[in-house]
This record gives sequence, C-alpha cells and structure tokens, in this order.
Amino acid sequence: MDATVMDVCLSAFSWAKFRTTHQGGVKVQVQLDLKTAIPEFIQITPASVHEVNILDNITFQPDVFTS
Repeated sequence: MDATVMDVCLSAFSWAKFRTTHQGGVKVQVQLDLKTAIPEFIQITPASVHEVNILDNITFQPDVFTS
C-alpha cells in the first residue's frame, strides 16, 4: 500500500482542509497486486486521513501474505 498527497484549491474542495495554513489536499491510497502490478484498491480521502485508518476498508486476497 502506498499513498500520495495532492494539493487542491480549497475554494473548489472545501472538504479537503489540510494543515492549519489554509491549504487543501487530497490523499490517494493505492494497493497494488504484486503479481500483476495492477491496482486492487484505490481510495481518495482528505489529506489529513492517515493510511492506517484505511486498512479496515481493504479486503485482502487469500495467500497474499507469506511467512
């Protein structure tokens, strides 16, 4: 899983408040299928949402973890 923050204009995306400096931002969280390198999961949230909060929304495929 990886995430990136993109700056956006607050006048167009008032829900995307980020930091106390009146900046706007959205965060895109992506989970790749390592076998095919195709995204399995994509979620866009306000930039202030941490990646750990997204883990509950992901459905992991069987046998994706090995020991």
